[in-house]
Amino acid sequence: MDTPRKIAKKRTEVLASRLSCYDRTVAGLQKELKTHVKNHVSGSIKNKNFADTLGTVGRLEYSADLKETLGTVSTCFREIANSRLELLGDGGKGGDQLLKRLADARSGVIEPTKALLKDRDNVVSLCTKEEKKVRKK
Repeated sequence: MDTPRKIAKKRTEVLASRLSCYDRTVAGLQKELKTHVKNHVSGSIKNKNFADTLGTVGRLEYSADLKETLGTVSTCFREIANSRLELLGDGGKGGDQLLKRLADARSGVIEPTKALLKDRDNVVSLCTKEEKKVRKK
């Protein structure tokens, strides 16, 4: 039968491994989200440049129907680019909120739990030492 100290040590090890996995997952998500946001910004810039090119070509076009169509497509690409930036771009609502939540998970969950595990390990070690002293007497 396991002693309470051994049980506490096993539970600490299980919790520490789960916490380590959670920490790696959050770190990976932060890295991937930052890359994704960067790619969104890059794609949005390309959409805006393409919209500008279509607008320029449309303004130079002689056919009224083609001129109108190119202008409409240009406007659509510009609106798509603006929506992408608003959603996940630099200063966008979605990307910043997700990154903030991941940072909050690290500072509000992972770091305090690591500190608690360290304290718990110290207490178990101290109890073991004291128990050995008592047994020697």
